Amino acid sequence: MKLKVFELRCPDGEKEWIADYTNIGALITYILSTHTDLLDMDSENEIVEVPEHEWQELLVTNLDPESPDDWQTKTIAELMQEHTLPGVIASTMYL
Repeated sequence: MKLKVFELRCPDGEKEWIADYTNIGALITYILSTHTDLLDMDSENEIVEVPEHEWQELLVTNLDPESPDDWQTKTIAELMQEHTLPGVIASTMYL
């Protein structure tokens, strides 16, 4: 099975992108990766699959000055080439 990209949308406008096989898997991966309690999530949060043809349009900026990777901006498509396991890809929460 191929990894998909899911977008977790928060009521305050923040977003997180998660690589996983299903939306339920993405939610579990997010909760385990961020140590978020499911009860802390708002009932207005939603998780939707991002179609693969939109991956090229989603840009991610590397804001980590300590990052061993030497890149400024990549698309979700480029990042997905590096992802072989489920995980959180990017977030707007730290901008």
